[in-house]
Amino acid sequence: MAAAGTGTGKLGHLYSLIIFLWLTLLFVQQELSESESATEDDTDQLALLSFKGAIRSDPSGAMSSWNTSLALCHWTGVTCTQQQQKQRRVSGLILESINLTGTISPSLANLTQLTTLRLAGNMLTGEIPSVIGTLSSLSLLDLSSNYFSGRIPNSIGQLSNLEGLLLFNNRLSGGIPSSIGNLSRLYECRLDDNQLQGEIPSSIGNCQKLIF
Repeated sequence: MAAAGTGTGKLGHLYSLIIFLWLTLLFVQQELSESESATEDDTDQLALLSFKGAIRSDPSGAMSSWNTSLALCHWTGVTCTQQQQKQRRVSGLILESINLTGTISPSLANLTQLTTLRLAGNMLTGEIPSVIGTLSSLSLLDLSSNYFSGRIPNSIGQLSNLEGLLLFNNRLSGGIPSSIGNLSRLYECRLDDNQLQGEIPSSIGNCQKLIF
């Protein structure tokens, strides 16, 4: 009787294990299904392809993965919002110190969920496009150590969520726009090693979180 009871107990444990594994498999399948159902924004893809089109040289081949045969969230240097969301959007563009040459395409303005833009340490030229001020979600803008010229666009002051503004080591000229005083969340601002002229605007005193 004891042996029979032991055998019954083992069968019970085995049955419980099978049920547990079955439920686990169902959960995993559901998670994968939800992940695959999340779509990517066509506007984001077109914006990034336009950005790539303005790049004249990519010696490291970092942007070779930027093509329609691969989901844009898997492109080198591109990060996206969480998979739990029904539509994934580009949240970060990080292409640093890879000797890119070219200009910044104004199409980046269409990346409306972009929070991080880091293009430091390249050989990018031209002006910083004024449409960059439409990136209202941007918290970090790092264009340092390039060859950008022209004035700092006044639209910079529209980036209400900006915490880091790094434009040092370029060829920027003109004055610092007074709109910089609108950046209430700014804590780091580096504009050194440029060709800026004029006074530091008094409006910078409105940036009460500024520590650097």
